[in-house]
Amino acid sequence: MAISKIKSIQGSGTFDFNGSTLFKNEVELEDGTVGQVNTQTADKWKIGDEVEYTVTRDDPKYGKTLKFSKPNSGGSFGGGRPAADPKLDHNRQVLIMLQSNMKIAFDLSNGFGVDDRMNVTGDSLFAESERITEMMLNSRLLQK
Repeated sequence: MAISKIKSIQGSGTFDFNGSTLFKNEVELEDGTVGQVNTQTADKWKIGDEVEYTVTRDDPKYGKTLKFSKPNSGGSFGGGRPAADPKLDHNRQVLIMLQSNMKIAFDLSNGFGVDDRMNVTGDSLFAESERITEMMLNSRLLQK
């Protein structure tokens, strides 16, 4: 795969493929590569967009067919997941830990099935879940 920026792009029609309409675009990249890229929307790519591309067909009669993706996205047609915001990713992990720890706190409050069940409120369960999560986040194992 190579990376370049789109120097020019011009729509060149549509065609049906597996019940969907695809848009043909003639493109020239800053590195000199010229070819056709097919997209699901007419305005998927714009001049100046950085693309990671492969040549999927190089036919003397029809020219090159290119496959574009956004750099580091992992998907064709730019369909991969965008790079995750580290803060959002951390917050998601904390929420997953809180959810798991809520179950642990609930199990602990019920004495693992002992008939003498404690009178527990949602607030106290959440507080215990937060305490367990905080303990996990401050673990020496995470500090390494």
